[in-house]
Amino acid sequence: MNNNISSEKEKRSRSAGSGRVMDFIAKIACLVVAFFIWFYAMSSDVVTLERDFTVPVVFENEDILLEKTGWSVLSGKGNSIVVTLKGKRNTVNKINDSDIRATVDVSNVEKAGIQELVIKVSAPTECEVVNMSVSSISPNIDKRVTKTVPVKVVYYDCTTPTDQELETVLNVSSVEITGPESELDKVDAAQADLSPGYVTQSLKMTAPLRLVDQNGNDIKSDYVTLNTKTVNVTAKLFASRELILSVDNKYGYFNDNNVSISITPQVITVRGEPLLLEEKFKDGKLVVAVLDEKKFVSDGKQEVPIVLPEGVTLTTTETKAEIDVRHINTDIKTVTVSDIQLKNIGGLDCELQTESLNIMLRGPYDLLSTIGEDDITLTANMKNYSSVTGIMVIPVSVSFSSEYERSVYELESYSVTVNIK
Repeated sequence: MNNNISSEKEKRSRSAGSGRVMDFIAKIACLVVAFFIWFYAMSSDVVTLERDFTVPVVFENEDILLEKTGWSVLSGKGNSIVVTLKGKRNTVNKINDSDIRATVDVSNVEKAGIQELVIKVSAPTECEVVNMSVSSISPNIDKRVTKTVPVKVVYYDCTTPTDQELETVLNVSSVEITGPESELDKVDAAQADLSPGYVTQSLKMTAPLRLVDQNGNDIKSDYVTLNTKTVNVTAKLFASRELILSVDNKYGYFNDNNVSISITPQVITVRGEPLLLEEKFKDGKLVVAVLDEKKFVSDGKQEVPIVLPEGVTLTTTETKAEIDVRHINTDIKTVTVSDIQLKNIGGLDCELQTESLNIMLRGPYDLLSTIGEDDITLTANMKNYSSVTGIMVIPVSVSFSSEYERSVYELESYSVTVNIK
């Protein structure tokens, strides 16, 4: 009985093992069959495939457009689109991006500006174009020109002391802009906007430029470029000030008691930086000339230019001043003087050739009536003549005794001749 049971178990075990082997062989056979089916499908022409290609957009017939209108394609070049092709797998896999063309014909464009133009795609005939990322493009078509526009500055939130104002100095007065002619026709200026607040001294700033029309409205365009995008601004603070014109004297002989001096114009208006005006004109006067009293033998007028320090300008039209000198309470007298002294002779062997000089004097009436030759000394300085010989003309200085000094003075200049041996 037990033997029969063991025999039955062995049979069942052998049968199960045989089944597992057959299952494994069947699975392997299925994989082999599936591989051959896949290989067949991959190698046959009956399977279709869709594939994306990146293709540059090319503008055609630009030469025709330029000849007809003078326009060119100013934007849109360099763009690409994605083209999806469908076809037999073997055929599609052999196609490269260069086998596909995306073109835009511009020969029939009839107006300048931004145009919406259709993109045409050409692909190998064995394939079908089933999709395009975009079907049109919007280039700017116009004549590219360059134009020069002025630079201007507009101040916002800017105040100054009541008697002062700002003057703007720019490092450039104009800039060049380049772009479509239709866009450039709208541009009136390149404008810098500044908000310096309350200004008490001159400022230096750098500001960006924006293009504006004649009403100051922004002109924004991706197709217009500036050769300079910023401007350096020097905002100088200026004040105006009235100055009284006056004169100085070379020797100090003129005073209110012996001359009447009038200047035309009497007052001028100048403009400059406040600190500079304060430094140069603390007393509110401008000296236009230094008068040489000895050259005014008689009454007379003299015209002189109005010269101002650097940084100060005239706001009036006068550029010259007329000085009118009138002598009062003085007279002229001529005195012959023979007392002529040679000074700094050193080792020179020299001989005075001039015996006397007629000296013309100006002074108060009472002093002129009493002055004589003994009150006047003539001196010729020989210091600079030690290396020369012959007859030389030597300038003479005139001096007076203490009673007449600073009140009486000689007119014009004098000299003597000296023989240097």
